Amino acid sequence: MIKRIAYIIYFALLPTALFSQEYTLMGKLIDQDRKPLENMNVHLLKQDSTLLKQVVTDSNGAFSMKENNGKYMLKISRLGQEFLLRDINLSRDFDLGELVINATVRLEDVVVNGERKLIERKVDRLVFNVENSPAMQGFDVSEALANTPMLNTSDGGVSIVGKSGVAVMINERLINLSGNELMQYLKSLRSDDVSRIEVITTSPAKYDAQGNSGLINIVLKKKKNNGFQATLSSTYLQRTYGGIGNNANVNFQSEKLLLSVGLRHYDVAFRSTENASLIGNPTSTVQSDKRKDFNDGGGLNINLDYKINESSNIGVIYDGSIGHANMDIASSTQYLTNNIQDSTLWTNSKHRQSLNFQTVSGYYDLKLDTLGRKLSFIGNFLSNKPKNPVDFTSNNSESGNSYSVRNESDVSYQVFSGQADLNYPTKAINLDMGIKYSDISNSSSVKYLNLIDGDFIIDPLKSNDYDYSESNYAVYISGARRLSNKLEVKAGIRYEYTDVKGFSPETAETNTFEYGKFFPSGYISYTPNDKHTLSFSYSKRINRPSFGNLNPFRWYSNPYTYSTGNPNLLPSFNNNVELGYIFDGNLSITLYNQRVTDGYSYLSFLDNTIKMSTWENHLTQYNSGLNIGYSFTGIKWLQSYLFSELSYSKSKSSLDIVIPQNGLSYYYMINNSFFLNKEKTITFLLNYWQNLPRRSGNSFFRSAASLRTGINLQLLDKKLQIQLMAEDIFKQNRTGIEAYFLGNTQYFNNYYDARRLTLGVTYRFGISSIKTSNKDTRFDERGRAN
Repeated sequence: MIKRIAYIIYFALLPTALFSQEYTLMGKLIDQDRKPLENMNVHLLKQDSTLLKQVVTDSNGAFSMKENNGKYMLKISRLGQEFLLRDINLSRDFDLGELVINATVRLEDVVVNGERKLIERKVDRLVFNVENSPAMQGFDVSEALANTPMLNTSDGGVSIVGKSGVAVMINERLINLSGNELMQYLKSLRSDDVSRIEVITTSPAKYDAQGNSGLINIVLKKKKNNGFQATLSSTYLQRTYGGIGNNANVNFQSEKLLLSVGLRHYDVAFRSTENASLIGNPTSTVQSDKRKDFNDGGGLNINLDYKINESSNIGVIYDGSIGHANMDIASSTQYLTNNIQDSTLWTNSKHRQSLNFQTVSGYYDLKLDTLGRKLSFIGNFLSNKPKNPVDFTSNNSESGNSYSVRNESDVSYQVFSGQADLNYPTKAINLDMGIKYSDISNSSSVKYLNLIDGDFIIDPLKSNDYDYSESNYAVYISGARRLSNKLEVKAGIRYEYTDVKGFSPETAETNTFEYGKFFPSGYISYTPNDKHTLSFSYSKRINRPSFGNLNPFRWYSNPYTYSTGNPNLLPSFNNNVELGYIFDGNLSITLYNQRVTDGYSYLSFLDNTIKMSTWENHLTQYNSGLNIGYSFTGIKWLQSYLFSELSYSKSKSSLDIVIPQNGLSYYYMINNSFFLNKEKTITFLLNYWQNLPRRSGNSFFRSAASLRTGINLQLLDKKLQIQLMAEDIFKQNRTGIEAYFLGNTQYFNNYYDARRLTLGVTYRFGISSIKTSNKDTRFDERGRAN
């Protein structure tokens, strides 16, 4: 294995030595006041105007590039505005000195005239330019995600339409949170600080291959001024129960030091109703749960970046959260034989889960030269120690028996990862390569205790300890090249080797397996002119089971119902192909095909009166679809975005008891922002989405929808922002599922208090141009430790 990785690294690094020495062309861009111009595009063109290479000026306005001797044209531009075009005869190393842009052209005017479109299609992602949407200013980031094409949000996280949850990054740094904790963190960030949101459905080789559904990258604005800035925000949320969230963010920036500190607090509650029926022959169960969720907690985020010199910087990122995720559940379960009721089991349970999640990341970046070559080292550590005691009391209406039980769960997750990445642009290709190692360990203990004569006595047959360890080794190389000013290509390959071991002391059973896989990816983008962009992409991904999927312990919700993991569960694999088209930055069309093999799902079975649920590999699934998005900005007082997706799903199962389902599905959304004044500081929002009935796997999903509306006010020179939003006004956002098996059909009808009214207030003070510290630490393993 080590020899295989060594060969891959050798061949990855070999191309860097194959290019000869060229002459260096350098210079510095300044304005009429002799101030350096950062982020200006410097193009080197052939005499026929074919683009050879492009670099961006640094914070000092400097640029440098290498090329063979010859005659060229040098072009300086920014956001589509051309400032300078001159002939260059490169016969030696050449320093152009200071170049002054046209004094009659103000940079502010250039930014306005070269404004990006609201929606863009890049070579490997769809981009929603939040900063170009006045309606999206003044919200938290979770609201911006809810308005992003192809995305859905809820208390449980964020997902791409028609797919499961995705990983979320900020400036390509993966957020080490998931579920409710992730959403609370996103609510602590402001949309005003966001430049764009990127939806990456086919991920490049530099990212971990884990996760079938893609990535979301939130790119923050880069600002220059040194000084201090703070933001305070508070949100009141009314569902069945009231809730509140508070956030404070402080940023400080000097010439060398960048410090960002964020505090978050939340205390929310909501009501859930869950109805699950398993109708079989001859035995059936009908269960109804009424649940109150009440969650509270707080978090601290610290980002520290120090610039050692012009070539290197070092940083530390810490995020910690503590809190509770509690539930009170009143449940009734009817047991039937041949449709005649035998008995009813009444269960009252109290879940009292405590949360303790800590993650620390450190990094060191080294610029190797002025051509953009850079070496990065990153280390991550995660600790998660949730405890979840559950007390439940069950009473059988037929027998009169009563059961009082305590389930105790003591779990400890630890994750470490380290990686090194090299960005090495050359004359022919822009190379990225790197290696990564990660180690995941999990120790869990679940105890089932019966209340006997006033004391809780452990039942060893229903209790279990489980130890899990996983090591992952990865190496990747990718290259991007602009073949012309119209055609760009990018390709890469990643190799990951995984070694897994699970051990259960009670059964003395050890489960071990290891596997190594290649994960290729490729992208082509063709832009014949400013109006049209065509793109093609392919990637292969893996979806490894989480610890809870693998842990064989039994988790009881009443004496006759339990769920268990499957220690023999294997990862699933996804092959995804997309063909995309963008017209004039407003119309986006994507045609895709996806194949999932060794897919696993959560299955429930009834054995006499015992209901058991577990995970099984059994699915092969094909998904093909067409999605269309259109951004309308033709009227000054209206900004609208329409998105729709038509798809077809075909499923096959290796289990005879599973009845696969095939069929069409259709989803659409329309987001409208009405500007009520000339300055666009008063906005009325009216949004609606609907997912029509669909079939996937072995299930039929009923229609779901949501209408949301509200008003957004930006006052006091946009320092004070107030929002009032109403969501799921007609209570259409319900979960209705029918799952088909040989011998039984299972029905689910759930509602999670999606109807809500939200009032949010945010106030900013200090200077307005602070750069937030966020570093790409790519801690991809965090999502499997929850």
